[in-house]
Amino acid sequence: MGQNFSDRGLKKSIDWKLVITYLLLILIGWVNIYASIHSDGPSSIFDFGFRCGKQFVWILTALGLAALILFVCPARLWESASFPLYLITLVLLVAVIFLGVEVKGSRSWFEFGPVRFQPAEVSKTAESRIKGLIEIRDCVRRLIQYQTDDFPEERIHAEQQRLNSLY
Repeated sequence: MGQNFSDRGLKKSIDWKLVITYLLLILIGWVNIYASIHSDGPSSIFDFGFRCGKQFVWILTALGLAALILFVCPARLWESASFPLYLITLVLLVAVIFLGVEVKGSRSWFEFGPVRFQPAEVSKTAESRIKGLIEIRDCVRRLIQYQTDDFPEERIHAEQQRLNSLY
């Protein structure tokens, strides 16, 4: 069974200053979207007929997904799913060339009803996950080699510390 919130030590491992800064930036961006409307204007910042209302929906969706991933999904899921997700992302990047819609002269978006999706944005996170996994794999291989080849204890300890910082 997956680890729960307290077992994973998330309360201590989350950089709360960064989370608060992120939330403030989201709030500032949302208010700026509301302030930049030049038409008759929305009746409120939550008016779904305007961009500020639509942005509110995306903010809630993103925060809900983040909470789901952070508090419900086991960490091992992301480790095992990284490579298949990366392959799916590569397929999407090729597919958008043929199946995407043109927005401002660029065919880099998929459109599903009122929702537009840009696969290039997903590829950025998938690429960083794959690079991180490769770096961890290489570090583990070096550590095993150091231990089997009787390297000095200081070198083994240094590589263990590096592996801890990567993971």
